[in-house]
Amino acid sequence: MMRSAILSIRQKPISQFYSSTAVGILLLLVGLSLFGQTLFKPFLCDDYTVMYRLVYQHEFFLHGFFRPVSDLTLYFCYLVGGEEPFLFNLFNLLFHILCAFLLYLTCLKVSFFRASSIPFISITSSVLFLVYPYHNESIVWIVGRASMMACFFAFLALFFSLRPIRSTLDYLWPCLFYFIGLCSYETILPLPGIILIFLFHPQKSLKSYVPWVAGFSITLGVNFFIRYKISGVIWGSYGQKLFSPSTEGYLANFVKVIGRSFLPPSDNSRLLIALSVAIALLAAFFLYKVVREKRDKAVLIKLTAALLLSYIVPVMFGISTRTFEGDRLVYFSSFFLMLWTAFYVSLIKTKIFRNVAFGGILIYFIVFLFKNNAAWIKAGLITNNIIKEVKNIASAKKQIGLINIPQEYNGALIFRNGLAEALLMNGIDANRVLVLRSLISEEARQVPGAITLQGDKKNGFIFPNTTFYKDSIIKVIQPLSGSETSYFINNFSHFLYWNKQELLLVK
Repeated sequence: MMRSAILSIRQKPISQFYSSTAVGILLLLVGLSLFGQTLFKPFLCDDYTVMYRLVYQHEFFLHGFFRPVSDLTLYFCYLVGGEEPFLFNLFNLLFHILCAFLLYLTCLKVSFFRASSIPFISITSSVLFLVYPYHNESIVWIVGRASMMACFFAFLALFFSLRPIRSTLDYLWPCLFYFIGLCSYETILPLPGIILIFLFHPQKSLKSYVPWVAGFSITLGVNFFIRYKISGVIWGSYGQKLFSPSTEGYLANFVKVIGRSFLPPSDNSRLLIALSVAIALLAAFFLYKVVREKRDKAVLIKLTAALLLSYIVPVMFGISTRTFEGDRLVYFSSFFLMLWTAFYVSLIKTKIFRNVAFGGILIYFIVFLFKNNAAWIKAGLITNNIIKEVKNIASAKKQIGLINIPQEYNGALIFRNGLAEALLMNGIDANRVLVLRSLISEEARQVPGAITLQGDKKNGFIFPNTTFYKDSIIKVIQPLSGSETSYFINNFSHFLYWNKQELLLVK
């Protein structure tokens, strides 16, 4: 009897190892199959800006900007594979899969779940997190990895904090991972509060939480001190936006974040807001129902509190409701959102209905994931086309004027920034290329087909606001700002304009 007991104790971690290994392999295969095509897309937008700064200018620290961990991983990829984007994209994908696997492992450590529900919650939440379509910017945009790297270390901190405390080192590891994560992105700031929520137990004394509060407070203080000494600021230009909205603005941002957590972006803002309110009310109803029935009430309250706390930075900063742009801000929140969702689904008593609910959510996520990935792949094709066409005529002595250069494609960034660096990295003299006007997605969607030149270079018009006058002057009105600028046509050797499909020569 004693021998069988010892064997069962020994076999438990072995079987758990094989189970975790199987889940890890499953996540790897699913991730590669769903994101495989995005591995071959080129650098996009700020990718060029950051890569040029790191590789050509060897600048790792900028005033007002503190993301050394992300920059170091980018430089590491360059040292291993040069300027080939494939390795950079693969790095992003592999770390996303690791984050999903960390969610699975974390669920196994959570003590407040019912033992019978842990296998379902752990596998369901990790798979849903892997295919969740509304944090995709962190995965498929190369410099978007900053938020993902921060979250990877944040999830490590959470995982290690759930282990039994045997020595002081057990407090130090989570603090160290939190520090490293903060050196990559700021969305994980609320992590200490979330860890305290996971660790809270009514039978524990308040003194047991003092080492955690002290450790994370010191960690945050040291990080802020180093950040200020190196970059000259604590928040930077991005951080200043956190405190700009009014109370009404924060409330509107909260509704948007809740809606965009479950819904795709839409030009119909009223419909999106209405659906967001409906989702919030539905979630509140289910929360009330579970609390009233006292079934797993404490668990649901914990998960909801952790989720709401993880939304602090996205709510303060705001995300787009029209495109997928800015979805990297909710990568941290999506970890807890998928945990919350998996727990809700686990409450369905009938197994077949529970599996149908999981399958429905999974299919919904995959459909919009493919749509999101397609936008980034298209953005890559557009980027390559623009660089290729400019390079074909870049040997001219005069400047080349570019018209309607797209900033993004359905939220997938193209040349909102980084065109000059992209040209330099491709051996083109950026001083001879001037962007006269950019094109934003709202303008592009006003024309169902391709944009055409009405007239010619002497007297012509290119939608939405570029006009050629009497073969001597070109006038452009910039998007958003509405500012008007005029140029002498003779100062340019060629004009190229983006017609939503390719870069064409103005004749």
